[in-house]
Amino acid sequence: MAEELRIALGWDGASLTAPDGCVWRSGHPVETAPACVTLETVRGEIGRVARGRKRAAILLGDVTLPAPYPRVLPELTDLLTACDIRPSRIVFLCCPGRAAPTLGLGAIRRYGEQTVGSFELRDWDADEGKLDPAYEAADLRLAVLPAVPHSRCAVPSLVPELCLCIDLGRGPRIECAGVRPVDPAHFPSDTARTVAVDDVAVDLLSGGGAPADATLEGALVSLRGWTLDAAATRSLVLAFDGRDGLGSARFTLDLWALLTQADEELAAAGRLPVVPAPGGREWDAVGALAAALCAFRQVVLFAPGLADHEEGDALVERLGEAPAIAHRLIWVARETDLWVALEKAHGSRYTLRTEPLGWRSRSVCST
Repeated sequence: MAEELRIALGWDGASLTAPDGCVWRSGHPVETAPACVTLETVRGEIGRVARGRKRAAILLGDVTLPAPYPRVLPELTDLLTACDIRPSRIVFLCCPGRAAPTLGLGAIRRYGEQTVGSFELRDWDADEGKLDPAYEAADLRLAVLPAVPHSRCAVPSLVPELCLCIDLGRGPRIECAGVRPVDPAHFPSDTARTVAVDDVAVDLLSGGGAPADATLEGALVSLRGWTLDAAATRSLVLAFDGRDGLGSARFTLDLWALLTQADEELAAAGRLPVVPAPGGREWDAVGALAAALCAFRQVVLFAPGLADHEEGDALVERLGEAPAIAHRLIWVARETDLWVALEKAHGSRYTLRTEPLGWRSRSVCST
């Protein structure tokens, strides 16, 4: 009898029905969406550190560290202005700052229209010895970060006075399921997980749900820390919404360059070289995809929403111009086409390992 699995995809999640012969091995299940909480539980902590201060610098996660910022940040700025910190003296710094620039619609989707329109917001690569001038000048330093291990890479050597950790929940989309103060040093290291391969033929990862999975660039965060060992005979499926296209302009240009280079390499040598997966502050989405293409037998992008975006057509066109890599990177918009692609590669009977929450399964707060 066919099995059904619910995964985080888009705003409402998606239910996949595996064909006969496919055996699931599921990770953290998608649960009922939690009630959205506010900063009420940490209001006292914020007031204590903000009282009497004049300039605030607040560390946020960039595209590689998504969180429900549009809901949280307006409440935070209201609390700070109530403590007599002027809006013109509140600066948001997007860290670790090596991804796509924080601009335009991408910034609004990530941080909310009110924050982007009312406050200074810029990227900061928080390397050792390179303090942002606003962070250095501030007499109040805060951090608001998602409760995942790699948030640690967004914290500089001069640690903030208060770090707020956002529990993202285990619902079908990213929600604010809890907020608590945390010592930044207590975030686990961003290291690859050791996952037993056994007889697994397919790895299926969610892009984490909306709003992060609206683009391929955002969904690729789920590859962070995912082991690529012994993957040469396996398929990787990345399931994401894709309604907003592939990602930033820089990401898209880098993606086209990757496809061209990989196609030439396959045509000339018949294989792709081993590429280490990026991690830590060195994380980049295209590098993660390149490592996956080199490691796995094939990478399947299951992105229903991309079919309604012009960049879906552009991806089809680019893959048509790169026939060698088109056998390694496959995009499907319908569930039936997903199972066809996997059966073609692995036959009618195979084992499929899933991570229905994607990168959110690594939360350090959820229980």
